[in-house]
Amino acid sequence: MGPMEINLDAKGPLAGIPGSRINLYVAGDTVSGHVKVHVSREAIKSLTIEFTGTLQAQVVGGSRLQQKNNLFNFTVSPPTTAADGKYPFSFQLPGTVVVAPDESMAPRHVPIAPQSLLPSFTFGLPNDNMFAKVEYQVIAKLVHKGTIFTKRDSETKTINISAAPIDDLSLVSSSPASHIFQLQTPKLRPGMEHYKPTAMERLSSFLGNVHQGFQDPKILVDLGAELPNSLALGAQIPASISINLLPDSHGIETPPRIYLLKAEAKLQIITELAVQTSTKKKMTSMDLCSRGWDSRTMPIEYGYQHKVDLTNWMSENFVHDVGNQLVPTFHTANLKRKYQLDLEIWLECVGEVWKKTFERELVLLPAFVGDAPKPTSTITAMPPVPRPIPNEKSMLPMNAIQQDAAYDAPPPEYTEVQNNP
Repeated sequence: MGPMEINLDAKGPLAGIPGSRINLYVAGDTVSGHVKVHVSREAIKSLTIEFTGTLQAQVVGGSRLQQKNNLFNFTVSPPTTAADGKYPFSFQLPGTVVVAPDESMAPRHVPIAPQSLLPSFTFGLPNDNMFAKVEYQVIAKLVHKGTIFTKRDSETKTINISAAPIDDLSLVSSSPASHIFQLQTPKLRPGMEHYKPTAMERLSSFLGNVHQGFQDPKILVDLGAELPNSLALGAQIPASISINLLPDSHGIETPPRIYLLKAEAKLQIITELAVQTSTKKKMTSMDLCSRGWDSRTMPIEYGYQHKVDLTNWMSENFVHDVGNQLVPTFHTANLKRKYQLDLEIWLECVGEVWKKTFERELVLLPAFVGDAPKPTSTITAMPPVPRPIPNEKSMLPMNAIQQDAAYDAPPPEYTEVQNNP
């Protein structure tokens, strides 16, 4: 047994943060407990209890560059007269901290200003090219008489800080991202999925199109995805897709069926460090879902009102765990932590496949107070975009065959980046 030990008082339950509240705090909490000293009262010369918060950042760029910021530091010296050897302590965590770079350093990510108390955070290992840590500790320092010389001992207890829960999800909103793609193929005619026209049929089709102004039959489709801009830790991820046939489509009597083949989502975790004149950035990803269907088993009806809800699939692995390093989005003078939601959709229409990727920068908020709410009650969804009804041109009968259809080309791939979180 060492000369002393640090014991923390248990905290009451905190809605929105699962698990025990022993050694888990939020900004403004009071950290209390006692130091048990296993040395006779007469031998104690001094006892100090220190409360510290530090941010360390390290990158390797030609040389190993390090920086350490003190977020706060409090020290108390209880009277050494306790008969039972227990020395109580209590201090209140600050609500905000200031993280400022050294004066010799170049400007960094954000201006120097007070910001919310940072959550406990660790990225990488001390020997890695990139390493960062936000750490909070209770340190007891004891000076006492030894057998011959004065002895100095210390004991350290690390405390975990989580971002304070929020009372509601008024900041959480969903906004649409869309992509319009065009399909031109002879397969649009019912029963023509596996048809390959001969050269004579192509020529006949070309001549038949002359009086139509060379307008080949086509469909123009708007694929839309609703993705959140911000999200509370542990909440569900509201997401949906919808398909709409645009009025510029023409040459078809009945719109072809479109099927959802696969939906895959990832949470991209982006960490950026800046120390002195060196910066490094690293991306890791968390797989949220990967769902696939056989062709023609997941048809999508046209229209916003028939949108396909992906919420449950995307949310199954998005769990608030204080230890899994999913912390709220934050920026300091030399450390940036942010997130990006990637959604990939595979579609099939008359035997041809398209792949579409949506990217949305996502702001992670602290946990929600209370049970994780249902998406229908927490999302301030954008109103449905009115879709024009098909005009007469779109209802023209199919009257031609695409002359230059490519049958063996790989599916086209599109990427759309949303810059406004």
